[in-house]
Amino acid sequence: MNFDHLSEEVHASIIKEIQAGKKIDAVKLYQNATGESLLGSKIAVETLIDQQTKNASDTNLLGLEIQSFPFHDQVLDAIFNNRKLDAMKIYMEHSGVTLLEAKKFIEDLTDQLQVEAAD
Repeated sequence: MNFDHLSEEVHASIIKEIQAGKKIDAVKLYQNATGESLLGSKIAVETLIDQQTKNASDTNLLGLEIQSFPFHDQVLDAIFNNRKLDAMKIYMEHSGVTLLEAKKFIEDLTDQLQVEAAD
């Protein structure tokens, strides 16, 4: 299944529902946006979930469930080079989260890295 035909807003909404554990809502969003059958929409969303988790492993930082993601090195490089805005942009583009969510993620990650560096 291909999500390229969806608007960025719809795609981001589907990702957000998946990340919130609301697979049924993600399927409904996909179905409404595409007119696809329920089964086709379910398969599309499950394919997206599989793609997102294929190379991901869960890590717990500051009590947050944060995925190790393929672009992790790019985000860390931006943080270590004091380019938080670039880190937020990279995270937003690859994860489909909002600017506010990306800002919180990067701030929490930066805080955790500072705590680990101090230890």
